[in-house]
Amino acid sequence: AVRRNLADAATDRSLKAYALSLPSMGTLAEEMAVIDPEALVKAYHLTQRGLVLALRADFEAVYAANALPSVPFRADREAIGMRRLKNTCLGYLAAISDDAVCAMCLKQARDEGACMTDVLAATASLASCDGAAGAAAKEEALALFYSRHAKGNDLLFGKWLMIQGGVDSPDCLERVNALLAHPDFSLKNPNKSRALIGSFAGNMRHFHAADGSGYRWLADRILEVEKINPQ
Repeated sequence: AVRRNLADAATDRSLKAYALSLPSMGTLAEEMAVIDPEALVKAYHLTQRGLVLALRADFEAVYAANALPSVPFRADREAIGMRRLKNTCLGYLAAISDDAVCAMCLKQARDEGACMTDVLAATASLASCDGAAGAAAKEEALALFYSRHAKGNDLLFGKWLMIQGGVDSPDCLERVNALLAHPDFSLKNPNKSRALIGSFAGNMRHFHAADGSGYRWLADRILEVEKINPQ
């Protein structure tokens, strides 16, 4: 079914992108009689990787076929659908985190002429990449996004925080702790607090860590916010 969808040239591209997308982990969790976060995350990523390993050439072909030139920028329905479908394929490809895919994501993240939709998609796709190539590409993409877009822009700074709070990488808790001390972050700013704390609280693997570290982290943040803005 996924192969047929990828090969279907007649269907609206936005519809194809939505049809290719897996349900969110939160949606899947709601269907479980007993929620097992670790098992859910493993099954989710196994499904993504399995599809890419079986259909990598198809995902890469659709990604390439839906690339648009940066100039002139197009915001018509066809262009929006092309970007949505291209970035859906990129998100799948990032599940295997090999050197070629990391380079593809980083190229899109580096493109100074790329629209924000493409930059965000590439940065988010890299954020959970593993391995030496993935780690280096992730750090470069996050640093570029901050320096080019998020620094001095609270809206984009919030998106930068959300990407990092929601990552599935082993250093997630360490990363969000470091972000608490970032010079542009303040618990006194509700939007920034919600971006970081909310994204981590929605992180299926790390918020629900078996050792309770995710719950303790959130409890500590609630106590800190309570001192600033008691409810």
